[in-house]
Amino acid sequence: MEVYEFSVEPDHLTRVKLYDHFSFPYAFPGNVKDHLKKIATARIRDTDVLLSTYPKSGTHWVREIVSMLLRGKAEYSSDPLHSIDFYDSSYIEKLQSPRILQSHLPFRYLPNEIKRQGRIIHVSRNPKDTAVSLYCMLKKLTYMSGSFSGSFHALLQCIFYSDKFSYGNWFDFVKEWDKVMRQENRGCKILHLEFEEMKKDLKSNVRKVADFLSVDCDEEFINMVAEKCTFKNMKNGKEANPQPYWKDCTFDGRMPIFRRGDVGDWRSWFSDKENDRFDKEYARQMKDQQISFRYYI
Repeated sequence: MEVYEFSVEPDHLTRVKLYDHFSFPYAFPGNVKDHLKKIATARIRDTDVLLSTYPKSGTHWVREIVSMLLRGKAEYSSDPLHSIDFYDSSYIEKLQSPRILQSHLPFRYLPNEIKRQGRIIHVSRNPKDTAVSLYCMLKKLTYMSGSFSGSFHALLQCIFYSDKFSYGNWFDFVKEWDKVMRQENRGCKILHLEFEEMKKDLKSNVRKVADFLSVDCDEEFINMVAEKCTFKNMKNGKEANPQPYWKDCTFDGRMPIFRRGDVGDWRSWFSDKENDRFDKEYARQMKDQQISFRYYI
């Protein structure tokens, strides 16, 4: 178990200019610099849990597991994902405890209090499958349709070889987290989950989350949560009752979050040339990092 000590949608969508070397999300409320300050100084409660992920790395999946464990009910949540990136701080403040918060922002932009003494669940996924899942979702979102040329190749260029994606370069995001997880005496507690390991053995990972959250539950309940949160069951359950806001921001009005959830689907998308280029870039940038990824199971 890798533990490190240490609804309402946004009122409007805003295209933002570069800040600190890369652009921020289209749905960022108001002035980017001011919003980042509000996030940094946000008050954190002892019962808060923050999910930190690069987009399309298993955020909604882990959120359902955490929600079921904290509520003691193996039932899907009807609440929207409470993202500190998209919601104004006044809305976040009104949420009842225990709050399950979420962010795709780099570690350095997370609330200062949670970095000192909070609980963070960081979920990682192999970058090739992440890119495929991200591309397929972006193609369904109306407000992102013009953000890149539309080709899969263009998205690879955007997230791996530049800093033009809304949440920045994937390598920068991962290397910052790798550095954080190697540090000692951080104050906060961090649980690192791997998407591929969750696919391989979901029950063991549900137990890891329960232990991390200090949730006292028996094996029967762990089994119920794991069964409810298999990718197939979760996809069917969540898509059958999507939140209304998806009708306004997707071309087909359907929830775009859950697609296939496979490990290794990238082989159907990456050309030999694209795969070779990525492998060389990965070797160059990640040679000193401890984190690793699984591309098959």
